[in-house]
Amino acid sequence: MLIKPITAILSCVFEHYGIYHDGHFEWYSGYMYLSAINNTSISLSLYCLVLFYMATEERLKPFSPFAKFLCIKAILFFSFWQACAFTVLLKMNLFDRDTANVAQSLIISVETVSYTHLTLPTNREV
Repeated sequence: MLIKPITAILSCVFEHYGIYHDGHFEWYSGYMYLSAINNTSISLSLYCLVLFYMATEERLKPFSPFAKFLCIKAILFFSFWQACAFTVLLKMNLFDRDTANVAQSLIISVETVSYTHLTLPTNREV
């Protein structure tokens, strides 16, 4: 919860000083380092979520929280990797930036609706 705002502020600072280079995975680019930090943060939070679930599985069983927590983290994790994939596609000149942004937003919207549908309460939970 702290990492994303910090990296967002750092990206603004890096952009101001001309060292951010959005979409460039090169050693001199701040984008690569902030992407690595965000990826590590998301991976660690997903791992901690699994540990939390394993520690409280019996207590939380009546609420069926695992699918709900997993869906939230999956949206964050996959949206990050989709952004990286679209960055690579942009680099290969397969899309322009506007098309890539629209496609990524559309994919995230479809995923969110799908994940929401998967976590709707069933008749036995109501």
